[in-house]
This record gives sequence, C-alpha cells and structure tokens, in this order.
Amino acid sequence: MRANRNGTGGFGTPWMLLGAVLIGCTGFISDPGEERGNGGVGPNVQSTKGDLTAKSGLRRLTAAEYDKTVKDLFGASAQGSELYLPTDPRLPFDNDYATQEPSKALIQGAELLAEDIVASVLADSARLQTIVDCTPTGAADAACFEHFVTRFGRRAFRRSLTSEEVQRFTGALSLSTERNDFYEGVGVVLRAFLQDPNFLYRVEAGTPMADEPGVFRLSATEVATRLSYLLWGSTPSEALLDTAEAGKLESAQQVRDMAQAMLADPRAQTRIQRFHAMWIGYEQSGKGGALAPAMRAETDQLIARVVFEQKAPWRELFSAQETYLTSELAEHYGLAQPSDPAGAWVDYGDSGRRGLLSHASFLGVGVEGEDTSPTLRGVTVLDRLLCEDVPPPPSNVVINPLPPAGSGACKKQRFEAHAQPGCNACHDRTDPIGFGLEQYGMLGEKRDHEPGAPECTIDGEGALLDEGTFNGPGQLSQLIADSDKAANCRVTQLYRFATGRAKLDATDVAFVDRSAASAGKNASLTDLILAIVGSPEFRQRREDAATEGK
Repeated sequence: MRANRNGTGGFGTPWMLLGAVLIGCTGFISDPGEERGNGGVGPNVQSTKGDLTAKSGLRRLTAAEYDKTVKDLFGASAQGSELYLPTDPRLPFDNDYATQEPSKALIQGAELLAEDIVASVLADSARLQTIVDCTPTGAADAACFEHFVTRFGRRAFRRSLTSEEVQRFTGALSLSTERNDFYEGVGVVLRAFLQDPNFLYRVEAGTPMADEPGVFRLSATEVATRLSYLLWGSTPSEALLDTAEAGKLESAQQVRDMAQAMLADPRAQTRIQRFHAMWIGYEQSGKGGALAPAMRAETDQLIARVVFEQKAPWRELFSAQETYLTSELAEHYGLAQPSDPAGAWVDYGDSGRRGLLSHASFLGVGVEGEDTSPTLRGVTVLDRLLCEDVPPPPSNVVINPLPPAGSGACKKQRFEAHAQPGCNACHDRTDPIGFGLEQYGMLGEKRDHEPGAPECTIDGEGALLDEGTFNGPGQLSQLIADSDKAANCRVTQLYRFATGRAKLDATDVAFVDRSAASAGKNASLTDLILAIVGSPEFRQRREDAATEGK
C-alpha cells in the first residue's frame, strides 16, 4: 500500500536534501552557536572535565526506535520498518552507530515509510487533529500552519526549531493555498520531517569545552534525548523537552531525578526487558511454539520483579530461587504447578534450577540444528556474561567436521575432535561450560540422555574456567551471580547499550571499571543507570575521529 504523492512536487527538496546529506553525511548539523530555543547551554553552566567522556557519532534510529518514535508522534506504529530500514546487526545490541552507514536503502526506505505513515494520518481525522491541534480558518491560515510546524517539529527534531527551519517548513503553505486545502501542505511537511536527517538521526552538536579539546558539552535537549532513547527507546515527551528548555536538566542531580521519574514509567520496563533480550541473545530466538509466550513472560516477569518491583541487586537475576510459570510451562519443566494456571511464582525447590540461566529463553540460545551445542552455549556465556572475546578459528586451521548425531558415538566423544591443535585453545574454555548445561534441552526441558540415544547418558558436569565447576544451570547461575568478572561485564553491556558502541577503547574501559568499582557487586540495575546518567560524561561527547567527515 503506497501513499499518493500528489502535492510533493512543489516542496520536494526535503527528501532530495536527505539524499544529498546522507550520501555526504555532512552539512546538516546545526552550528552550536545557531539559535536553538532555550535548549542550548546557558552562560552560567559549569563545565566538567571530560577525561572519561565516550566517543560519540551520529546515531540513526534503529528500526525498533523508529517504530516507537512514530507511535509517540502519530498515535500508531509504522508498518514494515524492519523491512524498509537497513538491518541493525546485534552486537549484541542493535544500536551500534559504527554499523549505521548512510545508504540508498535508508533514503528509499525512509521515503516509503513516510508515504505510508502520512497517508494513514491524513485518512484518520482523530489522529490528524492531535497532530494539528489548531483549527484552520481556511487553506491559507498562516498562524495555524506555523503553530503546527513549530509544535510538531519540536517533537520530531527533539528540540525547538530554528527560525530558518520554521520558515523553510512553513513554505509548504503555498501548496495549501494553491490547492485550496490546508492539509495538502500538512502532508508535505509531515513527509519532509520523517525524511529529515534531524529526525532519522540523533544529532548531538553541543558546545566545545575550552579545557578539553575534542570534548563538547551537550545542550539540555540533547541530554533529554539521550535519556529518552536510553530509558524509553523513543523521542522525548513534550514534558521532558519543557523541562530541558526550562534549564532544569543541567546538573547531575537534575538528570538523576529525571531518570528516576522516567524509570517509573511503564515504557522503561519494556525497554529494559528488551535490553536483556538482546544482551542474553533470546530476542529473536523464535523457539518454543505454543509455549513461546510463556517462556518470554517467565524472563520478563523476573526482570520486572528484580529490577523494578524489588529494586534488588542486579545479580539476583541469576540467583533467584523462584520463577514465573504458567501451568503448561511448569509441566514442561517438571516443576510444581503455579497457584494460578495463567501464571504465578513457583519455587525451584531442589530441581537444580536457579535464576535466569534456567529459563528456556537462555537455554534456547546455544542451539545448532535440532539439538543443543555445548560450544555455542559456552560461547554465549563467555561472550555475553563474562565479556570474554572468543575469536573465530584461525584461517590456517583445517576444521574437521564432527561426527553427526546417530553415528554411534555420544556427544562428548564426538566433541573430542575439538581437541585437535589450533582448536583446543578455545574449545577447552567453551565446551566444558556447554556440557555442564547438557541435561537441559533447547526448550529448557530436563533430560537424562541425548535425544534419540538412551545409551548416551548425560552427567551434566561442567566447568567455568577461573570461576569453578558446576552441574546444571542453577549452579552456573550462582557462579555468575557471585563472579566479580560477571559483575563488571554487566556494567560493560549496559555501557555499550547506552553509548551505542560495541567496540570499547581504553577510556570506555576506565569508565566501566570506575562505575563497577563504585557501585559494587550488589548494585541494583537502577542504581547503575542513575550512576551513569548522573555522571558528567553522560552530558558530554567526545569527537569520534573515525566517523568525522563521513
């Protein structure tokens, strides 16, 4: 379903401009000294040295952020953004700006989405009235048109428009006048906003800090945008922009207080649950069939309880002794039935389960074909929970395929092939972790032998190098909960998500180490978030030479 493009020809420059600036990716960032309403840094704001300030580049809205932003702006989600926008690789998060290269696909996808979104809005008088909240006296009502441009543009660009921008967008009123239809120009403006780089990208200019070359102090509205996309995954609300432009988002305490209030919003819970899904790796698993919703709810409920209801130490995600089950999922796991068949908390008892690593959401990540892979499960634990780099096999190593299942050898025997020189260095780290989880299938079910091979019993004995031995996900979860290395890794993953950078440098590592040491192993996730957003570095950016001039 494509929208009719009548009326765009007379005001076609915005999306042509988009193509030009994205291919060159320069020239559209407003000069820091340019008019920015009240969102700029005032003369009395004290700068803070940016020794640990992270590099920052242009961050394009991910497909998920685009959807939420469109819903907040237009009252309905975009259709097909995952199809039309460039794919966002999970590293493990989908917002790494180093992968967000400008492309024709982005330009074309943004145009197609804009056409569909605006067509649906123009056909829905109720939604249209919320966007254009003044009643035009006629097709040429300049005051109403300017009010619409100024108000909507502020939400779309996440800051007040400059006078030049207001003039440029209100130029579409000439089309309304020519066609004797006020909403002809409105449609053109909405399509132009949706294709503008200031909408598609989170533009951070800031003000240079005199004592820190290459470090910039962000404007209050830029800080508001960082908060909003970190905690809500969407554009700042009008109230948040009002707070920023009123000068009430300048100090560390003001930012922490605002973040605390935002964490109480249901949008924050959804955002944090998605953060965990990408971090642990089950966001796009697609496994479980009819049980899939209950499996996802099990993990979402644990996150909600530990992070938001109890505000407990983040590590308790891994040491929790209860889990949230429907009647069907309890039967699948072989656990006691919940008090409510639709879902309730159940004690693990002496089942050998404990914490999130006992959930099917996690146990379904390290899967190859129709069975679990000790290697992939081990890689998942090392990479995502301990932040250890597990490199691919060396190019000069000849990889001999493992004997297939059903070849007469049990899995441990088949995996002995990994002991070959050039492979064992990594597999000696990964495989013992995976074998410690083998008594649990790819949907989290308990098993005592390999699928279709009753002669291949599973002992479930595993080892996590430098941390200890374990048997089953419950004991592994406790090792992770008690590990200082895992605690540091959790802060690292939160930092990657917040900064939109998968590859960290020495400055980033120093910030993470400082944050982890200051918070301690028993810190709650909300405490860590408040510590990060309350740091001076959150209100600053460092020029990323790698992206400059792209």
